[in-house]
Amino acid sequence: MNPDSIVERFFDGTEYLVRGKQYHSPIPEELRPWYCYTTDGGHSILALIESHFDPENEELLDEMCPCPVKSVLRKYRIFKGYPVVPLEYNDDIGLVTDTEDDEF
Repeated sequence: MNPDSIVERFFDGTEYLVRGKQYHSPIPEELRPWYCYTTDGGHSILALIESHFDPENEELLDEMCPCPVKSVLRKYRIFKGYPVVPLEYNDDIGLVTDTEDDEF
């Protein structure tokens, strides 16, 4: 598994990924490859939402979501190399996070 290529594949065909951005503070080693900057979410970590993914699914890419770096740093775990966060995901509105976690 190469997280860099997973990030590229996740955003393939969209204009959401902004290349060349870096986070202003150090990010833990295991999260660095999952870092991305999106046009609509800013500084993010591509992660799995704890309550919203199937650990038996072989193609976890389909279940990933860009999450604010601040939200991920508060609490995360690693599952088979993938970051997993205990954030809320609502099928109608998407990822639910504190607005102060958004950084552009």
